[in-house]
Amino acid sequence: MGGVVTAGARDVLNGRAVSLGDVATDALVGATVGGLAGKRAADWSDALPALKRPGQMTKGVLGEKLSLWRSNLRGTPATDLKERGINLPGSPRARQDHAIGQELPVEAKFGGWRTLRGGQAEVYNQGRYARVDHFTPQDVATIASIPASQLAVDVADDFQDELKGRKLGWNLRTLLPLPTQ
Repeated sequence: MGGVVTAGARDVLNGRAVSLGDVATDALVGATVGGLAGKRAADWSDALPALKRPGQMTKGVLGEKLSLWRSNLRGTPATDLKERGINLPGSPRARQDHAIGQELPVEAKFGGWRTLRGGQAEVYNQGRYARVDHFTPQDVATIASIPASQLAVDVADDFQDELKGRKLGWNLRTLLPLPTQ
């Protein structure tokens, strides 16, 4: 869908009639490149180790990073990044991944199932989590596929413009100049 909109908008912004051929090409290029990038990203995230290891990307670390992004995108940046114990005294231990707002804990999960263990389930049942974020490899695929497909569509548009002898007008490069060789 993004390739179709991009091609049509680009023609309109450059004062040209919308080319159905360009729209079809951009849709095909965007879907293909976006799909391949998404598949590769999903496979990468699914193959990450589950157990935390210092200095290594794991499923848990990825889930925590995605949760921080979600907090920031929602306008509720993290107010506490420390993994603190959040259960009441005498309860099984649970640790927050980060806190938002008035130190409300957020729990992040990555993988096929959102499994809250021990103290986490107790904190959840008490309603004390601000939210529990659950991410899957499909989420990583979506995050990777959108920019990859848009970049591919822009490159395809530039190639089509050059083949047809059209003046390069509004495109990604006019917004983000790329270094020339």
